[in-house]
Amino acid sequence: MQIERWVDIIQSTIQKSARLDEVVVVLDCGHFDSKLGVDDFSINSTNIAGDIYMLSRRLRKKGLKFVFSVLRDDVGMTCSLDDDSCEVDGRHQATEHQVPAEILKSLQKIEGFRSEKVKLFSEKTARNRGIQFFRKQKKMDALGSNFLLEKKDDQSKLLFRLSDDNKVLLADILDDAHWIGHCPLLMGMHYVDIAAWAKKIYIDKSKVLIIDFSMSYDKGKVNAGAEVALDLNAPQGTLLGIINVCSSDEEFTVHTTDIKVA
Repeated sequence: MQIERWVDIIQSTIQKSARLDEVVVVLDCGHFDSKLGVDDFSINSTNIAGDIYMLSRRLRKKGLKFVFSVLRDDVGMTCSLDDDSCEVDGRHQATEHQVPAEILKSLQKIEGFRSEKVKLFSEKTARNRGIQFFRKQKKMDALGSNFLLEKKDDQSKLLFRLSDDNKVLLADILDDAHWIGHCPLLMGMHYVDIAAWAKKIYIDKSKVLIIDFSMSYDKGKVNAGAEVALDLNAPQGTLLGIINVCSSDEEFTVHTTDIKVA
C-alpha cells in the first residue's frame, strides 16, 4: 500500500539523524488556485495526508507530532527552470483568508484533529518575504556561498547553485527597489515559513520534516525550493528534510518521491 510506504519513508528519513520524539512533521497538502478554487487534487492530497497521519499511529505513540499546511496560489506564477522564464496571471486575487471549507471538512474526518494544527499559507506572501529577505542579505553582503549574483548592464540576477551544480534563477534585480521573484525563491521561503510555524506549535520539538504534495509540472520548482530552504535554514539546523511527492494525475496513481535532507 502506497500510504504505508510514505510512512516508512518518513520514519527512515527521521531516524537517519534524529529521534522520533524530537520531530514535528508538516503535511503540506490541499494546494489550490485562488482563481479556480479547490479541485480534486486539493481534496485528494488532503485525504492522503490524513491517511498518512492515521497510519502513523505507532510513530505518534513514540512522540512524533504532525501538523497540516495548505498553500494558496494567489500569484498565478508558472516558471520554467529550463529557460528561467516566468509567466504571471495578474487576474489572481486572494479570496480565501482561511482554510477552504472543503479542505477543512476532509481534515475534520481525522481522529483527534484540531483546527489549530492547520494553517493557510500564501504564495504571494512567500514571494514577498523572500524578496525582502534576499534584498536585505544583498545589502549586508551576507548572501551564502550557494547564492550567486550575475550582473549584466544595469541589472542583476540572483541565482542558486543546486546540489548537482546546476543553477536556478531566484530573482531578477531591476534595481535596488525592484525585484521580480521566481518560483524557487517562493517555494524556498514557503518551506522556511511552514517550518517556523510548526516549531511554534510544538516548541518542545527541535526538528521539522516537511512532506509536500504537488503536481508533476511543479516538480522542478519544489525540488529547487527545497534545496533553497535547507540552505537558508542551515544555521538554525531545525529543518531536517523535505519530501516532495509529485503526481502526474490528481489521484496520485503515477507519482515520484524526492527526498532532500540537511
